[in-house]
Amino acid sequence: MSMQQKSANKILIGAGCILMFIIFITAGFRMVSYVFSRAAGNFFYPYLKLSGGTTGEIRDKSLLSLDRMSLVRQIEKLTERNRELALRSTAASGILAENRDLRRKLDLKNLPEWNFCTGEIILRDPLHFREGFTIDRGSRDGISPGDAVVDTMTDGRLFLIGVVSDCSARTARVATIADPALKISGKIRLRIYDKNDNSEKHLDVVGFTNSGDARTGSAEIRFGMLPVSSSYIPGEAVMTTGYERKIPEGIKIGELVMNLNDQQVLSGNVPDFNCALRPAVRFEELRFVTVVSRQDNIIK
Repeated sequence: MSMQQKSANKILIGAGCILMFIIFITAGFRMVSYVFSRAAGNFFYPYLKLSGGTTGEIRDKSLLSLDRMSLVRQIEKLTERNRELALRSTAASGILAENRDLRRKLDLKNLPEWNFCTGEIILRDPLHFREGFTIDRGSRDGISPGDAVVDTMTDGRLFLIGVVSDCSARTARVATIADPALKISGKIRLRIYDKNDNSEKHLDVVGFTNSGDARTGSAEIRFGMLPVSSSYIPGEAVMTTGYERKIPEGIKIGELVMNLNDQQVLSGNVPDFNCALRPAVRFEELRFVTVVSRQDNIIK
């Protein structure tokens, strides 16, 4: 009987050791991978880039297995897309030239310019791909921590993905708006009816991402610290405020997906509302992103 108990105890001890080892490996994986990727980012950059290029080459060569009609359809889609992008580029260039001309005529100065740098995602954490990734651009390309990372919608408008958390010479780590540690201010423009002059006015209210205690699904993030005195409608757009020095104003963050006016919470001793926000970015579809860097030049 004692031999059976000793054998059972050995089995339990062995199982406990294995369980503790698994917990230790799981808990330390993210920390070790982060430190290693940052310390060796420059060294492994050519290999990371080669991996991304190889994946693209395999995808491109897979087109050779398609029949002629399928290839024709693919070419037509790409041609149409290129035409659309060319038209948007021409329109944007015209608007930029017109804006510069108007600023010269109005003698507007001290406007910070923004520099745009496009990069490709070369590394993701498969378990936490919504919270961050690594791109193939770094300090050599004028990127620095805090720079906004954006992409464009089908109508050409920008939406916010996140910010650069840190960077090496050739790579940069991006923390997305789904990262619980990243808090960004966002504003909602509310319509208010004025009974005195029978007119409609607008009021901007400001909140912060990843704040409060709202329970959201996997596709949403938390958006809180909103004024109690206002009412919020699902579908309202949340835009950047420009309060963060390196994030331009007016970039879409997402939309409110439900009315949580009954969920009043306390931030310290001050009551506020906590809502759910659906980001405009679709993390599963990201491949290329644009980093927006602030350039403090004066337009003359």
